[in-house]
Parts: sequence; structure tokens; C-alpha cells
Amino acid sequence: MEEGRMATTGQTYTVHAYPVADETVVRRNGVLYDSYPNQRLEPRGLAVLPVVVRAEAQESVGLLRDISQTGMFFYCSLSPAVGSQVEVVIRPSVADANVAVRCRCRVVRIESKLPGAAAGVAVTIEEYLGEAAQAECAVADSTVMSC
Repeated sequence: MEEGRMATTGQTYTVHAYPVADETVVRRNGVLYDSYPNQRLEPRGLAVLPVVVRAEAQESVGLLRDISQTGMFFYCSLSPAVGSQVEVVIRPSVADANVAVRCRCRVVRIESKLPGAAAGVAVTIEEYLGEAAQAECAVADSTVMSC
């Protein structure tokens, strides 16, 4: 922990440092500077949207970071095991709550949670679920903030 003082206002601030594994730093720098091999099948686009994640009889609301046709990355309070199956529901439109994308996914990477932070979860999309699944999602809306 390090303390400092703002030059313009004189206010004090505290910087908290959390330990990060060396391989995590190498991977993040490699991605940032385009020297790390891209393991994705499709390019992902930035998409900040709410998601509902269901894994092992648990359900959590999370935040989508990026998505492609074959995978996505989101943050949530669940930490499913790598290789496990999860179901993800995305509502891409605030204007039309009846529109939902629901898919069955396989977890390929977990980015460890920092104290008080959500876990980062990378998944591959194995199956898009159809209209019957959308109807089930509408029923689930009554039990979760939004599906």
C-alpha cells in the first residue's frame, strides 16, 4: 500500500497493490503489444451488456466484456471450473426486453478474482438455444433481476 498527494488539490490517496502471477502479466502484455498468440477462432468485439450465468445449480448476474460468434468473456461472482458447462443469457436491447440470446458454453479460462472483485470467465459457445429456450428465459425473468 502506498500513499500519495494530488499535486493540484492536495488531497491524499492510497494505492493498493495486489499480487499478480508472472504468467498473467506476460499474457496481458503480450495481448496488449500483439506478441501473444491469439487462440480465438473469431475476432471478438467489445460489448458491455448484462448477462445471466447459470452453472452447477447456481445463478449469477454478470457483465459481458466481449463476444464473437464462437466465444465470449464476462465477469461474474461465480467461478465455474475450467472445462465445465455454463448457460449464458444476454439481453442485447434495453428497449426490447423480449429479445434474448441464450447459449450453452464451455469454460476455457478463469481469471482469478482480486479481493472484492468478480471473476473473469472466458467461454466457447457450443450451442445457441432456440425459441423454446427463449420462452423458458421469460419465465426465469420473474426469479432473477432480468434474464
